[in-house]
Amino acid sequence: MTAPEFPAGALDSGGCPAWISDLGAEDPHQTVHLVRDLRPLDALEVLGAKLKHVRPCTLPAERADEHTSLPRTAFGEADCSSVLLAGRIGDWTFVFDDAGMATEVWDAAGGLESAAVALSRGGGAALSLAHDSAGPSCGLEFAEHGAQVLWTNSDDLDAIAPDLEGRLKDAVDAAGIVEQDYLDPGERDPDAVIRTGCVLAGITSWTSADIRAADPVMLPFG
Repeated sequence: MTAPEFPAGALDSGGCPAWISDLGAEDPHQTVHLVRDLRPLDALEVLGAKLKHVRPCTLPAERADEHTSLPRTAFGEADCSSVLLAGRIGDWTFVFDDAGMATEVWDAAGGLESAAVALSRGGGAALSLAHDSAGPSCGLEFAEHGAQVLWTNSDDLDAIAPDLEGRLKDAVDAAGIVEQDYLDPGERDPDAVIRTGCVLAGITSWTSADIRAADPVMLPFG
């Protein structure tokens, strides 16, 4: 299996895209939603956020502590379950959810559907990239036009990878592996799932500087 097809410096030592790990806490339980061709405020509205609480965000240089995300550090004291950070880079809007709370929304029929599926109804393509401190450690959902295309996690990716075809197979191959001391040689690392999502979105070169330059907004959620 090959090394990830990401630019030099784009990944942290664990294999996670550095812009994601820079935003999160040291032991993250978080989700990054990505949607193409949908404005940040529209994406937040789809996720059920109350837009009256939106405010501009200037991300600080460092987290308040190892347990606090960068957006929550910027927000300050917040009596909420999660802090959302949203912005747009090129065709893609990102919503960083620092506690992984905005994962399901009510559909038109009164049932629950995943955030990725709901976002894809308005944007055409959407992904949710999750870090779960309770495990499996990483998860990915990819949806287009209101329908799920791929769902997997770090426990299941090896099992489904041989049956993937086309762009899905290409994305898994491009995600490659990042060798870790706690894994056997050649064993797929958990963040391969997150990298696969970034390859599918074509955002392998995003950096923390890009996030800051996007003039993001933030708000409390839950």
